[in-house]
Parts: sequence; structure tokens; C-alpha cells
Amino acid sequence: MESHLLEFRILSLLRNRNMYLKYTPIVKDYLFESKHTKYIFKLIVFYHTHAKGKVLAPLGSLFALVNSRIKPNEAGKYKEIIKKVKQYPLTDESIADDIVKRFAKRQLLKITIMDAVHSLDHEEDIDVNKLRGTLDEALLVDSTELLDTAY
Repeated sequence: MESHLLEFRILSLLRNRNMYLKYTPIVKDYLFESKHTKYIFKLIVFYHTHAKGKVLAPLGSLFALVNSRIKPNEAGKYKEIIKKVKQYPLTDESIADDIVKRFAKRQLLKITIMDAVHSLDHEEDIDVNKLRGTLDEALLVDSTELLDTAY
């Protein structure tokens, strides 16, 4: 699955408040690759923290948040991301755990490798403790207890 397509599906899943609460321990803004998807993730987090009664973050609310916080000439790209979030939903909750965990683990490993490569390219000392911490976080993704919303 294309990386950005997977990001759209994860964002689509997180629109649901129950899924948002379940996956907040492992899905963080730095796991998203583009600044646009990071920002849409932050808007979803903002929506869920301020509109506690709604189960699903309406796309209209995300559009309104984008319009109120972004310069008009930049809003088009964010609106395209929101449309793709709608276009590529991840609605099958039976596979969501596996997909979200694989996404988080892959992104954390990618971040670790890119940090090491960046340090080597710039002939800097590699911060082994930081790399080890990110690797530990990636390894702990599988053992993270996700909130059980069955009750």
C-alpha cells in the first residue's frame, strides 16, 4: 500500500472517536510524512479534545478548522487531503489493529534510519541513545495495550 494512501486511511479511521481513543498511545503526529497529513492529524486531535459528544469528526468541521487556521492560498492542499481521507476510508475494524501497528512500527523504523543516515551524511556523531530509544519505541508497538472499548 502506498505510504500516503495508508496515511489517509489511518486519518479516516481516527475520525471515529472510539478509534482515536484506542490508537492514541501509538499514533503520533511525527509518524506522518507530509506537513499536510500531520496538520490534518492535529486537527482531528483538536476536534476530539474539544467536541467530546460527537462520535465521528465530520469532514465539514475539518474543512471549517482548515479555513479558520490556514492562509487562503494554502487551504487548497489541505482540503485535498481531507477529500482523500473521505475517499479512502479504513472501515474494517477487524484489521485496523494490525494496520495501525504496522504503520507505527514502519514509520518509527524509517525515522530511526533517516536520522542515522542524516548524521552520517553530515559527518556528525550518531546519537546512539536517541536511536536506541526510537527502536525501543518501535519494538514496543506490538505490546502496547490498546484501550478496549467493548464495554
